[in-house]
Amino acid sequence: MWLTEHASQRLQQRAIPEAALELLRRYACIEYSNGSRIRYFDRRSWRQLMQAVGTSLKEPERLSGLYAIETETGVIVTAGHRYRRIKRDYQPGRRQARRRSHRSHSLQSKR
Repeated sequence: MWLTEHASQRLQQRAIPEAALELLRRYACIEYSNGSRIRYFDRRSWRQLMQAVGTSLKEPERLSGLYAIETETGVIVTAGHRYRRIKRDYQPGRRQARRRSHRSHSLQSKR
C-alpha cells in the first residue's frame, strides 16, 4: 500500500490501522474532487462491508466515518474520520432534492 509521509503521520495520530484502509479500498464508494479520489463508506458500501466481514471487526462503528484521499495513481495522501457530509456530484439516476433560495422564491411570486 502506497502512503505519503503525511498520510502515515495522520494514520498514527488518528489511530487508524492500515487494515482499515484496505477495507476502504475494497468496499468504499468513491467521489472525485480536484483530481483526487475520496473513498468513504456510504450506506450501501457499509452494508456490503458488514455482510462480508460482519462480526470479525472489533469496533465497526469506528470505521463508519472513515475516509481516505488518494491521487489518481492510488497513493494515499491523507485519511481521517468524517465529521461533515461529503458533497457528492450529481449522478444520473440518483434522486436530488430540489432547492430554491428564499430570495428567488419571493422574486418569482412578485411577477
